[in-house]
Amino acid sequence: MSSEPWHLAAFGKPRLLDPSGRAVRCEQRTLALLTYLALEGPTSRSRLAGLLWPDTPEGGARNNLVHLLRRVAKSHHPNLLHAGEAVGLGTALSSDVTAWGVTGSPLPESGTVPPGVLLDGVALDDHPDLAEWLLAWRERLDLARAERLTGAASRAEAEGDLPGAIRLTRDLIDLDPLSEDAHRRLMRLLYLTGDRPAALKAYHRCRGVLERDLGVEPMPETQDLARLIDRGAVEVPPVPWVPRIPLSVLRPPVLVGRAAAWGRMEEAWANGQSILLVGPAGAGKSRLMHDFVASKGAAFRLEGRPGDRAAPFSTTARMLRRVLDLLPPGFELPGWVMPALGPLLPETRADLRGDPPDPRMIEAIHVMSGVAIQVLGAVVSVFEDLHEVDLATTDMGMAMLASHFPLGQAGGLPHFVGTFRAEELDPGTRAVFERFVAAGQSVWIDLAPLLDADVQELVGSLDLPGLEGRGEELARFTGGNPLFVLETIKHMLEQGPQGAVGPLPVAEKVSGIITRRLAGLSTSALHAARAAAVLQSDFDLDRVAEVLRAPLLEVAAAWEELEKAQIVVGERFSHDLIAETLRGETPEGVRRLLHRAAARTLGTSVGVSPARVAGHWLAGGHPAEAAPWLVQAGHAAWRAARLEEAQRFFAEAADLLAAHDPAAAFAALAMRAEVLANMDDPRHVDAVRALHTQAVTPLERATASMQEYRLIERTFDVGRIEPVVQAGLAALRSAEPGLEMWLVEAQLTEGLALVAFVRGQYEETLAYLERLAELGDRTGSLEWQAKAQEGLGLALSATSPREASLHLERAEALHLRRQDFLRAGSSLAKLARVLCELGEVAAARKVVARGAAHLGRLDANHGERIALLNAQIMVAQVSGDLDLARVLYGKAQRDHRPEHSALLGYFPVLHAKTLRLAGHLEEARSEIARSRDGRPFPGHLNAARNLEEATILLALGRASEADHHLAEAERQLQGAPNVAWQARLHDLLAVRLSADASRAHQEAARTLRERYTLPEGHWSGL
Repeated sequence: MSSEPWHLAAFGKPRLLDPSGRAVRCEQRTLALLTYLALEGPTSRSRLAGLLWPDTPEGGARNNLVHLLRRVAKSHHPNLLHAGEAVGLGTALSSDVTAWGVTGSPLPESGTVPPGVLLDGVALDDHPDLAEWLLAWRERLDLARAERLTGAASRAEAEGDLPGAIRLTRDLIDLDPLSEDAHRRLMRLLYLTGDRPAALKAYHRCRGVLERDLGVEPMPETQDLARLIDRGAVEVPPVPWVPRIPLSVLRPPVLVGRAAAWGRMEEAWANGQSILLVGPAGAGKSRLMHDFVASKGAAFRLEGRPGDRAAPFSTTARMLRRVLDLLPPGFELPGWVMPALGPLLPETRADLRGDPPDPRMIEAIHVMSGVAIQVLGAVVSVFEDLHEVDLATTDMGMAMLASHFPLGQAGGLPHFVGTFRAEELDPGTRAVFERFVAAGQSVWIDLAPLLDADVQELVGSLDLPGLEGRGEELARFTGGNPLFVLETIKHMLEQGPQGAVGPLPVAEKVSGIITRRLAGLSTSALHAARAAAVLQSDFDLDRVAEVLRAPLLEVAAAWEELEKAQIVVGERFSHDLIAETLRGETPEGVRRLLHRAAARTLGTSVGVSPARVAGHWLAGGHPAEAAPWLVQAGHAAWRAARLEEAQRFFAEAADLLAAHDPAAAFAALAMRAEVLANMDDPRHVDAVRALHTQAVTPLERATASMQEYRLIERTFDVGRIEPVVQAGLAALRSAEPGLEMWLVEAQLTEGLALVAFVRGQYEETLAYLERLAELGDRTGSLEWQAKAQEGLGLALSATSPREASLHLERAEALHLRRQDFLRAGSSLAKLARVLCELGEVAAARKVVARGAAHLGRLDANHGERIALLNAQIMVAQVSGDLDLARVLYGKAQRDHRPEHSALLGYFPVLHAKTLRLAGHLEEARSEIARSRDGRPFPGHLNAARNLEEATILLALGRASEADHHLAEAERQLQGAPNVAWQARLHDLLAVRLSADASRAHQEAARTLRERYTLPEGHWSGL
């Protein structure tokens, strides 16, 4: 049992924290009991029982208390409570309220004042005495904290620490928004800092609060102070000089040198284009963006952060959490949205082992973006540091913008402004931005360095004694980079009263200036800054404290020092160059230590990307610890349909595991091979070769054969496929039975079903598919249950199309439960072909549109895209849209090559049908001849080719030449029946033969169509 103390945080939303700092599940009655004891001290059992169970007889209430105390000891820690006749807090529990209670020690004047309402959100309506007690303690604690904050603010002002006094006064107002004393103090302090507009704004906020909550005007003394501030007539007391950096240096009052860029932004805004502000670090991109946006209205603000690129949708996940924080009380999202976002927000899921991700994740993200825009009333979205954003977020976001171009229209998306450093864009993101610029949907605006005159204007606007006339010198020294100018000035001011008039620092880069500024920090502040820089986008004060294993209040004090030095602003660095400098100047040994501590901290946190954890282990010099996290990252990317990232994570994991765990390395390589197979990627060839080289056990040899089958399955070359599948099954006979073995067997059994199907052996095909379904049930694998349904749909499409459609609909639903968009699209391509034969044209159109949407979410996969194009052409033909059929055929020829899939060899037959239906019979004859020019051709479609060729020849009046193809089709259909093709064969024979024979074939065609509910205009009958 850990000896570290547990902690009760009772101010604000109450939480019980275990020794690692994690909140544990705790019922409201237990939280109320612990808080009562923390404030009141040891209390009799009789008193506690009456408070907690007011409607229960004393004997029963005391018995309930006994059970509650036992549950606390069993579920949490036996020493949280000391349970004698009087019950009190045990030695294992501390609390943020103990010092404020009746038994607390006197509080030091410098102690931190915790924010928040006591037991905020805890409802005690059924416990009237306890509710009254809570109300009284809330008032008592609010008064005590207000007195402490007032005293601390007065001391800070007396010491010349105006920013500190302002911060404390704002805390006081947060505690008591109706205190006019506090509002007047804030107005006066803001005025004393030289920020008269902020002081007047504070008055108007005070006035608004009083009018809204009490329906009264501010007191006369408050109004008088506002008038004096407005006239600039408030008496300023003498304040001892302290070497502080003025706020004007943090945010200069004037934006200089950006008039031309502003004009281009106005033009892009009017055109509804997204605006991309581009420049090196410190060029002033953020200032220009925020000033421009402030002139337009409310904004939805987002940013990329260092490390986001490590994992897909990292930036999106942070945006979603921000939106959840924005939602007003009672706001209801559609019921499906939060479950769909489960993969990105695992902390919102009650059961992390629940159902697979919802396929509507992207749609849910769009809904959340719309909600944020609605709640904020935003007219523009701003996105800072786009070069840090992961590619998945960039792809999705830019696609959203493209679908609503031009921006800023009623019912569409608001305007968009983003910033980035061009030199730090990864190639994929750069390609996305350049594509949008080329299409005229985005404007790329490069920010040049400031001119000498601009720097002089900037320096003059700061109104700092001693800097007059030094603008030209600073311009030469800094190269016109605004951040470099300001950092140099900060460095000069920190040298003391003479710094502004002394010589500029010896020529050095801004990172050197920042390093010298960091050297002035205390040890604890420097440690906190280094930890935050290592954590990158994942830091807050709690995590920094956990990484350093330091008390939270000690870290908070260090953070105040960092804020005063303008190193950080809130829980962000004031500029990312400061974080980069910190990471660079931290000694290697210390940096590695911090990365390892960050990995341990993040590894126990819910909602952190496994790729981030892996990155910290790698940077910390522990690659063996990183490998399992990389495997997790691969699976996470795969679930998010980011296959390129997934294969990269698996490859990195395999490299790290190869030396010390060959079996785990092989498993990672096998996962990479499967991802590459789904991508239809040429690298799959080398991946299969690597698996054969490294396979040792029977299961590994079978896995290598299974991936080789995956490599060649789209050739439909049963002569190559069958021996590979049989070799894999032979190896499995020596493998130990179990889940992994059965899953490999399922893939190889699918191969046997494909071989039998191509050969027209339908009984054997169905037998293999039944075995596949059995393996899916045995393993509980949705994947193989879905693939069995898909295979049954394909096999039955020839002999029972109506039943086949049901299996294919089930297959899509099962694939989507796994978020397997690739196989969902594959199932829909097959379903659309069946619907074309059933004459359900409208349904077929919807199905191919849905299939295109599924495949559109993925990296390139030629095989399934070719299958979908095949179905799309059939739907266009049966709809009578022959122009679309021609366009789709051209797309297939342009985007794909024969080695991608043997099915592409069938496309000349499809196009010949389009040409025939359009009346171009000679062109159709020439086109279908191309299918016999030696290119790969799927053997199971030979009968369809012969039927189309016979149809063309009969239409040309060359009946004798058609006879050969009719005979071939008849022979092939005897071996591999297909009811739609057989009905077509009877149609053609009825045209070709004598009247008596013709009637027999007409009757046979009619009988087939009635039996299988095929309409006259079904696709094969065209």
